[in-house]
Order: sequence, then structure tokens, then C-alpha cells
Amino acid sequence: MRGGRRHGLHARRLSPHPGKRASSSMLRHQVCQSKNQVSLQIGSTPDSAARGHMARRPKQWIYSPPKPPKPKVPESVQRDVETRAHEFVESVLKPTHLKPAPPHADWNYLVDISTKWYRNYFYFSATYCSPGPSALAPSFATPFARLEYVGDQQFHLSYMRHTGQWWELSTALSVEECWQAISDDPHFMP
Repeated sequence: MRGGRRHGLHARRLSPHPGKRASSSMLRHQVCQSKNQVSLQIGSTPDSAARGHMARRPKQWIYSPPKPPKPKVPESVQRDVETRAHEFVESVLKPTHLKPAPPHADWNYLVDISTKWYRNYFYFSATYCSPGPSALAPSFATPFARLEYVGDQQFHLSYMRHTGQWWELSTALSVEECWQAISDDPHFMP
């Protein structure tokens, strides 16, 4: 009986003529129409919903040429970049960004800037001190700039995004142009 009452309520609501009760076939027709409208709004058809899957493309072979090997960094370029980077860090980056430790520090603060080579990449890293009571470690290092050697003493310059991915800003720069970009561009702030 209870199911009939619900059905009767819906019948009165869905009836096209006020005061008349809708028949069960009319109700089914209206419900099917509303389902079709919903499925059309979503972008599927009733028969594709019944199949339960969309048509797939047939698999095919595609030629994928091998990537060209990355150039090796010559020892002379490595030494030259390391010495210039050390001078650049000591004369420009550290005086600009290193500040004395705050007296009652609960937040991370910058304590050092370092550099290192890894394969054909040259990284600038910032070391932070974590004095807070909930710190996982007393300090941590995070890279903020990357030079990628591309040959002929030229580099691509990238910065570390907040998402943890490298974003390339400039291509085919000399070492001096990289230092200028790192010192001037706010993306490279440690």
C-alpha cells in the first residue's frame, strides 16, 4: 500500500492535466523521457549506456625515433662554471639573500646557498634551518635554479616551481647571461 501512495504522489506531480491522475504507461513514458534528457545532457546516448563502454581505436604501430643523446659536459667547462658560480654566490647571492638568524625563530630561515653538478645539470640550492618545535629535521636543502648544458658553452635556465617541477625560462644562454638572469629575475629567489 505504501508503494502505491508514493506512486500516486508522483502520478499527481507528473500529470500534465491538473486534477487528473496519470496512468502507469504515461508515468513510464515521462520517466523514460527524463532519463533520456539526463543522458543527453551528460553526452551519452541510451544505447551507449546499455553497452557500457565506448568504441575504442584499433591499436597501431607508430614510429618513434630515438632521442638524441645529451651532450657531455667537458671538464674545462665544469671547472669554469664551478669557479664562476662560487664567485657569483659569494659576491651576489649570499649578501643579497642571507640575513642574520631571527632571535625567536619559529619559522624556516635561509642559512646557506650552494652549487653542484649532476650529469649535465648545474644546480643552485638553498639550505634552510628549521628551528620550530614541529620540524621534521633541523635543516633542509631545496634547489631553486638549474642550468642544463646543451653544448657550445650554452645553457638552458630553469627554476623550481611550487609544484616541484622545473620550468624552463630561457634557452641557449651563456654563463654570464645565466648569472644576470638569476640575480635579476624574481623566479630565482632562494
